[in-house]
Amino acid sequence: MLWWLFLLTAWAVPAPPGSDVPWLPLEHELVSVRLTAGADPSQPGVAEHLERGWQVGASSRPWISNVLRDHPDLRDPSRVWRVPSTSLSALRGAGVVEAAWGHPEPVPPPSDTPNFDSDQALLDPPPEGVGVAWLRGWPGAAGDGVRVSVIEYAFDPDHEAFQSNPPEVGPGQSVRQFEYHGNAVFGLIGSGDDGFGVTGIAPQVQLRIVYPFTPSYDVAEALLLAAQELAPGDVLLIEQQMALTPGLGPVSADPATFDAIALATAAGITVVEPTGNGGVDLDAPFFEGWFDPSNDHGGIMIGASNAAHGRPANYSGHGARVDLHTRSGHLHAPYGRDGEPDLYFPEGDWTRAYTARFGGTSGAAAVVAGACVALQGVAIELRGAPLPPDTLRDGLKISGRPLSTAPGSLPRIGVPLDSRRAAQVLLSP
Repeated sequence: MLWWLFLLTAWAVPAPPGSDVPWLPLEHELVSVRLTAGADPSQPGVAEHLERGWQVGASSRPWISNVLRDHPDLRDPSRVWRVPSTSLSALRGAGVVEAAWGHPEPVPPPSDTPNFDSDQALLDPPPEGVGVAWLRGWPGAAGDGVRVSVIEYAFDPDHEAFQSNPPEVGPGQSVRQFEYHGNAVFGLIGSGDDGFGVTGIAPQVQLRIVYPFTPSYDVAEALLLAAQELAPGDVLLIEQQMALTPGLGPVSADPATFDAIALATAAGITVVEPTGNGGVDLDAPFFEGWFDPSNDHGGIMIGASNAAHGRPANYSGHGARVDLHTRSGHLHAPYGRDGEPDLYFPEGDWTRAYTARFGGTSGAAAVVAGACVALQGVAIELRGAPLPPDTLRDGLKISGRPLSTAPGSLPRIGVPLDSRRAAQVLLSP
């Protein structure tokens, strides 16, 4: 049975003592509980425990209600509460818990990826690159009129890469750590065309950071806060990974985060999610079909391939649900504190720091998000309307040429991104 079906029907049987989501055990200070349909959060014996935590989506009700009205098949993430683990027994005893699982905790982004000798090839046509240089010749490809929100820990607003296109600061609290990661991600997507450093894939896109601490760490809540400020055609990039029982994997392993992504894509927002850098097999029986392609939140799931030869990177999450990949580990990008600049770092000046080795599924996802921005910009310019998220995802998948290998011989990380062919498939007259 797929887990989405289980979560819909779990109210009909007594709740088991353990986690209802095996890859998110309950051994945490906080746990997630999905209340049964019709449960009253204010009833005695329940309210005092829920008040010790917080409700997912409580500050995003208007847009959530609108999407649910048009898509009644989607689950309401606002039925999920994050509460102290000491409250779980009482809530289960009150009969209001449909399902419970461990609350995801923050995972630091990876440090430098392996030191590949190949140079940056992002602008080149496939298979070495993704055809960005060619795509830039299309009207609207610079991303003017498109917004991208990134769920990220931090960035350095003083870095020279953001002089002409500074990211806006959205909700949440910065941890002031891992600035190198945020700098690289924003730089790859939308660093300005200033004649120095690096130029982003879509240098005129409107950049925005949304922090996952809201104030507690909650990617689902950050997603809902980010989505309510976006419109159809905009892009939402999740630069987070999650500690699962098998290793570091995608954040949609959390059912509340899965539901938040589904709501965002139903609202016309393109969501890009990395599979994480733990080499997790998403097709493993352990997940009981949670990552089966039929259990689809509508977002684009990204793997990473080796920069030198294009085969699956050993750290990349993989499985039938993964849509796309790019070569990673050789990306030129702005860098910052907590990183090790290797390309340019004059006199130890962090505001002028660059790397030639950014990668991982984080880098691959940033490249795909940038390509999505560019393609949406072209669609708006040529057609007057953006592409629906499923149309864009399908076009990207159709455009990529699968790795030429016998079935089952290599981990499945989707097709390689080819923005040139995607533009032809999606936007040519």
